[in-house]
Amino acid sequence: MDGKVNEPVIVLGDTSEPKPAFVVNCEPAIVIDDSESIRRIVRAMLMGMGFTQIKDFASVEELMRDRVHGARLIISDIELKSISGLDLLAALRRDDQLKSVKILLMTGSRRADHARTAKRLGANGLLLKPFTQPVLQRSIELASSLSRRRNAG
Repeated sequence: MDGKVNEPVIVLGDTSEPKPAFVVNCEPAIVIDDSESIRRIVRAMLMGMGFTQIKDFASVEELMRDRVHGARLIISDIELKSISGLDLLAALRRDDQLKSVKILLMTGSRRADHARTAKRLGANGLLLKPFTQPVLQRSIELASSLSRRRNAG
């Protein structure tokens, strides 16, 4: 024996495992919040679930300059500085090419009218800040399964 110790090899980010179906059905994802720390936290949560295609924006204007086409999931704060997440939701639901995008809205407010308006406008879910990764994952899974059922029926 030569005195060398064989250390275990740890493979990080093993890509041999398939992504969960809800991730495949929801990539690429977009996160919109005027708080950089919230964008960073949500991005980390999404990456923890297996998402690899994520863009984030501080405003709806930034998003529109980059183009929303191709996105399959948008997670947006309701209370943005210029255009609200509710206004964004209404605009996306009017666009035939973007109607199938899954949209989750985030808010730190407990205002009941936000929930009613989001539902009426066609949001796939409403997340109350602060939320955890399991809550976000479950919301995405529900949005994904509901949209698959709607498209099948």
